[in-house]
Amino acid sequence: MASIIAKLTARPGKSAALEAILRELVAATAKEPGAVVYDLLRPEGQENVFVVTERYASAAARESHLASEHLKTALAKIGDCLAGAPDIQLLEPLTGIRHESRTENGKPVHVAVLPIGPVNLVYAQTPNGLLACGALDPAALERFGIAAARVKPAGASVANYQDLLAGSVREANAPAQARGIRVGMTGEEALKRL
Repeated sequence: MASIIAKLTARPGKSAALEAILRELVAATAKEPGAVVYDLLRPEGQENVFVVTERYASAAARESHLASEHLKTALAKIGDCLAGAPDIQLLEPLTGIRHESRTENGKPVHVAVLPIGPVNLVYAQTPNGLLACGALDPAALERFGIAAARVKPAGASVANYQDLLAGSVREANAPAQARGIRVGMTGEEALKRL
C-alpha cells in the first residue's frame, strides 16, 4: 500500500468551484485499478479547506495516479481556486486497521485487517459466514450458528486479504462444512462457498 494526504485551501469565493473539480477527480480516480481509497473530506467548520486521503495498492499504482491525465487536468483547473500551494504528503504505511468492502463472485465481502502485536488478525466476512486467519476460532463461532473456516498461511503468516485467499483451510466448523468447505482447499475456494 502507498498513501497520499493532500490539503487544499480555496481562495475566498472559490470553495464551490474547488469542490466541484475535486469531486470530478474522485470520480475519475475511482476507475483506476490500483486506487483503494480516495476520500474527499472537509474539516468541520472550515468551508474553504479540503483534505483528500488516498490509498493505492502499491507504490507503482500511486505513481500511475500521479502521472494520470485526469490528475493533470484537475491540477490545471484548480490553480485559480487555491489560496496557496497544496500541502501534499506521500506516506508509507507502518501499521493500521483496514476495513474494505469488496464484491467477490457476486457477493458482498467485508475484509478486515487488524494489527495484534507483531501479526495481523485478518478475516473476510460474507452474508453466509467467515474465512479467517488462525487467530479466530471456528468452534466458538459455531455455537452462534456462524459458518467459519480457519486458514493456514502459504507463507509465514496471513498478513492481508491476498494471504487469506492463498492459504489453505486447516479447520472448518459444521456450518462451513455444510456449505462444502473442506480442510485442504484454498482460502479462495472456501470463500466462494460462503
